[in-house]
Amino acid sequence: MDKSSYYANTLIRRLRISFRMGALIFVCFSMFYVSACGAPSSDFPEIPTESTLPTESEAVTSSVPEIEEDVFPVIQMASPYSQDTLNYLSRLYEAKSLGLLGTGVNGDNVSLSFLDSIEPPFVVEALATPATGATKDTIMNWKSDAVLPDVFLASALSDSFENDVALSLNPYLSNDSLLNPSNTYIDMFKILSSDGDVFGIPLLASVDLLYVNQELFRTSDTELLSFVVDIDTFEAASKSISEYYDNSELTPSFPFYYAEDLLPFLGASYADSFYYMTYDAGASTFIPGFDTSVRFLNQYAGAGYSLDLLSEQDKLDLFGTFDPVISKRVAMWVGNSSDVMRWANYMPYTLQMAQIPSSEVGVITPPCLTIYPLCISATTSYPEIASRFASFVALDEDAILLRLRLEGSEGFLPTVKSNRVWTRYFENATYSSPLLYYKEYMANAYYSPEISDEKLYERFSYIIKTYSQRLLTENISDDILKEMTDVLMSA
Repeated sequence: MDKSSYYANTLIRRLRISFRMGALIFVCFSMFYVSACGAPSSDFPEIPTESTLPTESEAVTSSVPEIEEDVFPVIQMASPYSQDTLNYLSRLYEAKSLGLLGTGVNGDNVSLSFLDSIEPPFVVEALATPATGATKDTIMNWKSDAVLPDVFLASALSDSFENDVALSLNPYLSNDSLLNPSNTYIDMFKILSSDGDVFGIPLLASVDLLYVNQELFRTSDTELLSFVVDIDTFEAASKSISEYYDNSELTPSFPFYYAEDLLPFLGASYADSFYYMTYDAGASTFIPGFDTSVRFLNQYAGAGYSLDLLSEQDKLDLFGTFDPVISKRVAMWVGNSSDVMRWANYMPYTLQMAQIPSSEVGVITPPCLTIYPLCISATTSYPEIASRFASFVALDEDAILLRLRLEGSEGFLPTVKSNRVWTRYFENATYSSPLLYYKEYMANAYYSPEISDEKLYERFSYIIKTYSQRLLTENISDDILKEMTDVLMSA
């Protein structure tokens, strides 16, 4: 379809809408006492597999069902994206639906002036959220005030479906080719599901890792870490920094913040299968690898490389009320890649990322991912439009390329397999370009329950707070493991 045909069709469509609206008013007036019922929706099959979905990974289905076109919908979308970005995404959605993109045109190079000429059959209204989405409190406030956006990026998914906030997407995305396993990481959808219902579309991912302040490495003449760091190199660097500050008159500083923060992740460096805190919830047991990581951390903390075993008075004497990381008194700490710009504000020229240390030299540690989903409000008047547009924004290659072109995405990872998307995510990144290493290891990824299972995540946090001192000072025992398992099974 060329542009002249598109504009003619747009005019015809709007005249048709005006005519239908007039007819609808007449019919409603004539049949004042007659009411209508909606058609039931179909069931969503199990998580899609290669055999249950089309092979076309980037196809966009018809943009708006005929029945919804007559009312010219307004879709409220709460996300980190600006109004301009969402406007362009809705126009790209319509252009792809009508086949208006020429050969070789994609989200990277499509003309914005061309997109300005496209009239999408719905309006998107932007509401701002943090980069990681709306918090639990925000979502619950929206619900109580009856102002839930049609689409929202959530940082607390389990509360969304437990409180009937998010709509099951099963009836609306069962035949969406963007969910094809050749395009997406199906395990992400599994963690965004409950009792067979899918409640979220993975928009962004982040990973837990080490942050490094290179300033303390350089001051102590310690060799900088590479991103792919191993346990022995990590320990040797910690020893070098510790010995330097122990024997200098400089303000006391430490190699590491809290070793206990490695407890959820380090076990994956030693295990054959990968779970958060090396805990297999299905088998209700800590798998081999957890005990090895605990023994290392016990020895590491005992050497005085971290703050774990300092008394509260010791920490007060050393740091006062200042944060040791922000005051640049620790060289390394555990954090999430989504926080990179927060740390960059304090150390813009010395901040570095490194993976959770691996047990062998040159090996990539399985990434622990946090997934941030787009959800559809259970109260939306336009569930199919909202679902398909959200799927397009999150999973369509051209939509992602256009998003990155307009706004960037420092500190996050893609949720699709496209080589072009992975390259574009990191080629202009200031700090997070090493995250490209993870592309070939996404099959080994395991997932933080922070977003998808808040209750379980709270249990893990409780265990770390309650048992970390024993784990870091005592020999690990079956009694401790049983106590921790009992806590997790109560979630």
